[in-house]
Amino acid sequence: MDKAAVKNVLNLEDVLSGLLAEQRKLGALLDRQRAALSAGDAVQLSELCSEEQQAIERIRGLDRQRRELVEAISRCVMPGAETLPLTELAGHVPEPVRSRLLVRRAELVTVMTEVQRATAVVRKASESLLRHVGGLISTLTSAAQGGAAYSPSGRVSKAPVRLSTLNVTA
Repeated sequence: MDKAAVKNVLNLEDVLSGLLAEQRKLGALLDRQRAALSAGDAVQLSELCSEEQQAIERIRGLDRQRRELVEAISRCVMPGAETLPLTELAGHVPEPVRSRLLVRRAELVTVMTEVQRATAVVRKASESLLRHVGGLISTLTSAAQGGAAYSPSGRVSKAPVRLSTLNVTA
């Protein structure tokens, strides 16, 4: 393996470590989002969604670097071949780097699976909250239209119903 390939392999190891760290941060962020949803904290949820988008952008950049490095290393170890999967590529790298790459890959797969699970939980909680809010809006709309308003004589009133709200947040 030439010097450029060795440098790319070491850079790949760093990028995989960076991806692992960012995925772990994303998992913690999703846990905080779930808690904010449960607490009904719209301000914190908005901030966390913004942080999530920033984390996704960082992961996207690191993943782009990972793909470029894997392609470059693949061309060095097997000229003319297609881009090799990381597990196969590691077979062409000397120890102890081979083992470290495989360990990072396994850790990354585990953390990404956990992040997918956490994402599904947050999505379900969000959908549940949206259904609840939709039901409230539907109920309020019905009340505002006066569908169940009766006059003193027991007949349905034609007069519009007044709907007032009071926001008592400090």
